[in-house]
Amino acid sequence: MTDEVPHHDPARTAEPDVLIRRGIPSMPSMPRDTLPAMYPYEAIHVAKLLREHGLVVDFEDDRADREYYTHDAFDIWLPVMNLAVGVVGGVTVALINDVIKKLTKRGDDDADRPNTVLHVEITVTDPDGHQKHLKIDGSPDDVFTALDRLNPDEEGHDGPHHLPGA
Repeated sequence: MTDEVPHHDPARTAEPDVLIRRGIPSMPSMPRDTLPAMYPYEAIHVAKLLREHGLVVDFEDDRADREYYTHDAFDIWLPVMNLAVGVVGGVTVALINDVIKKLTKRGDDDADRPNTVLHVEITVTDPDGHQKHLKIDGSPDDVFTALDRLNPDEEGHDGPHHLPGA
């Protein structure tokens, strides 16, 4: 099995559940409009973990047009993601939370990384084309709280708080 995940195929009739977009959250020095397109290295792992749970995950750019950026820090840059509204809900939020938990573990001792800062940028699009944006730089707990706000209630209303940047 390779580290690569297939890119978004425009010939597909169905949209992906999760589209990983070019760019690195909270890094304006990394342009989003040039090739090769920059993605955080974690994009590979995030795509694999979400696909393991049955979601269709595609990249915005062809494999040959992507480069992965890594930085030696406690910070973790999740890929910029677009979520289809049908995907948003308890299950998908739980999956994204699970991915974050897996990424914030060291390995053998399974201890949380100290002082981890996550950089997250997610866009949710409803069937009418309305979008909500979540952009946050913070601790895993801060990110979990913000992601919970994406979780609609039984009637389909947003979570209890407004989304930052919406």
